Parts: sequence; structure tokens; C-alpha cells
Amino acid sequence: MLINRLFYMNITYKCNNGCIFCISNTTKRKLFDLEKPLKMIMQVDKEYNFTEQDIFIVNGGEPTLSDDFVEIINFLNKKRMKIIVYSNGRKLKETSIRNIITSTNIRWIIPFYGLQKTNDYYTNVDGSFKDTYEAISTIPETHRNKISLKLLVKEKKQIKEFIRLIELLDWKSEIHISLILDDNIQERIKLAKKLKRILFFLFSKQLKIKISNVPICCLPQKMKKILNYYNKMKEKGIKKYYFIDYNKIYPINYDKNHVWMEKCKKCRHIHYCVDNGKKYRALNFNKDEIFLDLE
Repeated sequence: MLINRLFYMNITYKCNNGCIFCISNTTKRKLFDLEKPLKMIMQVDKEYNFTEQDIFIVNGGEPTLSDDFVEIINFLNKKRMKIIVYSNGRKLKETSIRNIITSTNIRWIIPFYGLQKTNDYYTNVDGSFKDTYEAISTIPETHRNKISLKLLVKEKKQIKEFIRLIELLDWKSEIHISLILDDNIQERIKLAKKLKRILFFLFSKQLKIKISNVPICCLPQKMKKILNYYNKMKEKGIKKYYFIDYNKIYPINYDKNHVWMEKCKKCRHIHYCVDNGKKYRALNFNKDEIFLDLE
């Protein structure tokens, strides 16, 4: 389905983690929280008229901490638009949240940094891994296809832990690998080249794989060889992006200000390279199909 417009909103700035790489200054500094986010969304709907060809990204903070979370999901769901929730997953065992997972087709993106010690270090909260792991592990197999595990990579040691995590969860659904962006492009390329082990592991399991913030030139040769068969990559494009902020909404150009290296400009894969943190897109490897889509 072609997505016409993407609406993005941080519905709360409260969070029960303290991730060291959190990009939300408002969450980190705990300056304020949004009042009545549902009312704001309803006002945007009156002006823009949400349709089933739109997508709404619900983020935070930790969105499940918002008092309006369940009502927001119910409202958006009635609009029949596609909904993606970015959550740390710690509250997914609660009845109200679990009911949403089992009764709707909403997609959840849940991050991990590794196993317990590593994950809790990056989240700055002891016990955060335990909460998320237990919540994920108790989701019935029939509903796990609604969950994308996003593995956030900053250092080599995490890769071995991610493989073990997938084995412990007996995970058969989508895996999304994303580098934590480093402004030093050479360091990013150096780390990306170390992903070969986990990528081959995922291929051997025949899992659906998504990658983002990973330069295509760093992919294993086997994956790049597959890409060479695609003269024109299928991209599920989005016409317009909108960011809903405190009492206002404004359009965003997610491609603006992206600077490519000189050698990138000559690469045949530049048009679908996912080394770009501003597009909310990922390169999908799904059996015999490869395409660009939303994270």
C-alpha cells in the first residue's frame, strides 16, 4: 500500500529508561511533559483528515507511559491508518497494552542493546533488560509478527550477545539491525564491516532482516551480490512527512542536509543506501524480495 503522509509525534517525554544515546533533550532534561496529546492529535485530524493511506508514528519518551496512550491508539485505529509504536517494551506485559497487541495490527519497534549487563548499561536502568525480555518472551508466537526487534549496535561485543538473545527468545520474526550513528563516517564504516557474523546468522535462520544506518558498501559480498540483480530498487515512498509538536504541526524534509562522501556519489547503490538517519526507512531482505520501506 502506498503511504501518502507520515505523521510523527512524541506523545510524552516521560521515560522509564535513561538511554545514554537518547536523542530527546526534553526527555533527558525532564523539562516538561505534553498535556492532552490526544486532543492535539484530534485537532490535527480535523485539519488534515487522516486516511487509511497515512501512517502515524507514536513515540516518546516512552509512549506507553502517557495517560492518553490507549485512547490515542484506539482513536488512530478507528481511522484505519497504519500505526507504528516505538517502545522500550517494559510495559508490554500489562493487560491494557497486551490487549492492543493481540487485538490490532499495530506494529511495535522494540530496541535491545545486548544481554542484561550490556543492555542495562546503555539504558542506565538496572532491570530494564529483564522487564523487556520477559515481556517479549511471553508474547504468543501468533502475534510476534507484529514486533520488530531493533538491535542497536555501538560496539563489536554486542554482536555476539545479539545472536544469543535471538536464540534465547527463539525469535522467528523480524530483526532490524541499526548502527547507533557516529558522526565519524570512518568509525561507522569500520563498525558496519563487523556485522557480517550476525547477518549470516540471520540469513541461515531465514528471518526477515531490516538494516538502517548501515552503508551498503559495508554489507557482506553475498548480500551485495543479491542487490546487483536489482536494477531498480522498489521503494515504498512517502509523499509528505509531518512532525506534531506542542500545539503545532509542521512539514519535514527528511532528506535535507544529508551530505554524501565523494565516493558515495559514484556508487550504483546510492539511491537506496540506508546510511541516512533522517528517513525512517530501512532496507528489507525478505526471502526473494528486497525493497526500501519504513523502519
